[in-house]
Amino acid sequence: MQPHRPTIGSAIILSPMDITPPQLVAAFRNGEITFNGATRNAPESAWCAIVELSRQPLTQDEIAVLAAGPLEDLLAYHGRDFIDRIEKEARVYGSFRHLLGGVWPSSIEEEVWRRVEAIRGPAW
Repeated sequence: MQPHRPTIGSAIILSPMDITPPQLVAAFRNGEITFNGATRNAPESAWCAIVELSRQPLTQDEIAVLAAGPLEDLLAYHGRDFIDRIEKEARVYGSFRHLLGGVWPSSIEEEVWRRVEAIRGPAW
């Protein structure tokens, strides 16, 4: 038996815990730039979506929004859990290293932020 899920018309409303990376990527491409709480409540899905988007062609505005929104939020909420993967991604993909240049310290833990600064490209 499937759990009850709230709906609007025939559309199922997903909680951030239920959101998949492809859904986050599609939503971002359609203008939902906040990841609707997934960076806090579904960090693995958010991480996978951020990586996928960083490897796609993006406009400068999309890069800025992805850096200062979902990526910065992921680092603020779960930086310790993801910093090793973030460093690895930045070493392998210049586009991800560039993306980190748009992240600001905000509420990111100091040790995590030092590691971000060490691996990212120039701040922009």
